[in-house]
Amino acid sequence: MNNEPQGAPVNERPVLQALVNLALADTGNSVSVSMAGEYDYEVKNSNDPQEILSNMALGDDDEFFIKDSNNNQLAWFLLIYNNGSDYDPMVVISDYSANDYAEGIYNTLNENFGDEDY
Repeated sequence: MNNEPQGAPVNERPVLQALVNLALADTGNSVSVSMAGEYDYEVKNSNDPQEILSNMALGDDDEFFIKDSNNNQLAWFLLIYNNGSDYDPMVVISDYSANDYAEGIYNTLNENFGDEDY
């Protein structure tokens, strides 16, 4: 995936790549990304991993939305880049929806990338 997103610290990129892959794992899902607090989307309702990744980390933070094929929002993640993730790349995920779908994705990522000693 060309080590995207280029604007994110290198240690956060595998977490972000896995987040995109998990978000698109269910057929019909799409992702939208906007800089946090902005109303314009960098990418909207995309199911192209490369397009999504290349439009992430263009600023200091992003809101990451996952929708199903009926355009229902499944999950939301707040990503803050370079937020003290030197020893725990999961710190890039600052907040997320309080629902089973988002928690399932977060827990999968944490199992693979979380720092057990953190």
